[in-house]
Amino acid sequence: MAGNSFMRLKRYNDAITVYEHALRDDTYLRRAAVESNLANAYLKAGEFDAAITHYQAAIEEPDCKSPHKCYQGLGAALMEKEVFDQAAIAYRRAAVDRANPNPGASLINLGLCLMTVGRPQDAAEAYKAALGAESYKNKGLALSNLGMAYAKAGEWQRAVRAFEEAVTLHNHRLSTPAKEMLEYAYTQTAGHPEDGSDAPIAEEISVASTSDIPVLAADLAGRETNAFRRVDVAQVLIDPVVIDSLAIDSGSMDSTEPLNIGNQEDVEQFFGRSEGEVVQIGKELERAGRSRFRWVKWVVTVVIILAVLGGCAAAVYFTGFGIPSGREVVADALDAYNSGKAFDAYWVDSTNTVREMAAVPVPATYTIESVDVKGFSAIAGVAIKPQSGAAIAFKFNIVRSGIGWKIKSVENDF
Repeated sequence: MAGNSFMRLKRYNDAITVYEHALRDDTYLRRAAVESNLANAYLKAGEFDAAITHYQAAIEEPDCKSPHKCYQGLGAALMEKEVFDQAAIAYRRAAVDRANPNPGASLINLGLCLMTVGRPQDAAEAYKAALGAESYKNKGLALSNLGMAYAKAGEWQRAVRAFEEAVTLHNHRLSTPAKEMLEYAYTQTAGHPEDGSDAPIAEEISVASTSDIPVLAADLAGRETNAFRRVDVAQVLIDPVVIDSLAIDSGSMDSTEPLNIGNQEDVEQFFGRSEGEVVQIGKELERAGRSRFRWVKWVVTVVIILAVLGGCAAAVYFTGFGIPSGREVVADALDAYNSGKAFDAYWVDSTNTVREMAAVPVPATYTIESVDVKGFSAIAGVAIKPQSGAAIAFKFNIVRSGIGWKIKSVENDF
């Protein structure tokens, strides 16, 4: 139970310690479950040789009730070691186990192994068997991989049909290599009429139930060497198999006399911890996991803040905001001009302000009808009503000056 708890906490080395301790208790009968869990812990910890050893030990235990789970884990460990022929044997044994509720996933991985060792015809049989397994739901992936197998075998018509059915019947999104292979298959079938032998893939599947998986064209069982020809399998997708890593035992655990245990230093160190130390170690591990990405959070936060500030600055400049605003600087200049006060402070260049404003009659009233902002400049449309006569339209050209606006020129707007 401690090992199961550590597995959930992803503290795999601690799980390995207590599982190995449990295995040295000769009075404990559920050895297959502990061997399997220990193998899963080694697999999660990246110690694949040890995982393989303990999966095999679990399978050999007489109380092993779910060998397909052990074979699936064994296949995953062998795949990590790139011993693809032996992984194929493990996946096939997982698939043909009648207790396996989802043999399709094992068959997909079996097909991948067969593609790796250069046996696309057998891989196609594995993929077709996966399609025939009622419990397997990812039919689109199986068809896409089947298309790759047919293409490797040079059966271009069947490859095209498999790819097309993956998309049209199961809405599967083909990977880039699968798309490229489909395009190449089209070129291979162009100008070659079908001979009627290529029926829809669905009609080729004859498996009626999960327990009726056909024997492959060449059974790998009993092959002990790694002499198969390797091929590139980067284009083939693997269906991840969920390994049951927690065969939880709910039975009571009776105290026993001290045992003679290998690797005594690790065991004493582990069991010498107080409950508080165990909790503290867990917190430190969790904190360490978070701290690895803390700098990323800071960088993202700074980038977001800079983006917001940049957006605000752009909004200030390009929406006309300013202190004073463009409307205010024109109004203040006209009020000063109308009352005979100095108005050159409202201009960018005070040299020609008197001559520029001379064109503007002393207004009795004025109306700023519009302010059209264009980035760093703007045009204020002003209607001026002199003491006599009709209103006259003027354009006040204004520009940015610091955080506000100033007048650059004035002209009639006929």
